[in-house]
Amino acid sequence: LQTNYRNDINITDNLFPDAEKHLLSFYELIKTASDKGISIAGEVKEIDDDFNNAMDDDFNTALAISNLFGYFKKIKSLLNSNDALAGAYINQIKVTYSLLGLFKSCADEFISAYKKTEEIPADVKAIAEERWCARQNKDWAKSDELRAVLLEKGYTVKDSKEGYALLKN
Repeated sequence: LQTNYRNDINITDNLFPDAEKHLLSFYELIKTASDKGISIAGEVKEIDDDFNNAMDDDFNTALAISNLFGYFKKIKSLLNSNDALAGAYINQIKVTYSLLGLFKSCADEFISAYKKTEEIPADVKAIAEERWCARQNKDWAKSDELRAVLLEKGYTVKDSKEGYALLKN
């Protein structure tokens, strides 16, 4: 959704995990509002108007998603000051952005489903750490050998500048 439908999408290994992390942070803010007892009700016409303007601009989902990040920044600020307006922002986002298939899940359900995918056995984590150390020491043969072991255990490892991520196959 962050790319215009007329443009090619550059699909990389980090694309989906990054999108999931963003969704997780959005859902965590929604849960925080609920935990604080803020009613998820009301309307914020600006959100609907901005969304409609983006869609009228050649189905500009990239702009709509960019706006979404701004709204969640605003919600975070409202929650920090315990402002009930946060509930109206959340409600309007859920209503408006459901047109793109977003925020249809309950916050608790999404968060717990996301956390379940993160549960990695200790032995697998240990192999991944050993592999990472081998990479740091430029022991590529050992790193490749441990990658194969992880693959046999049902995990794929994705490396980045910051470290690595284990993904269940």
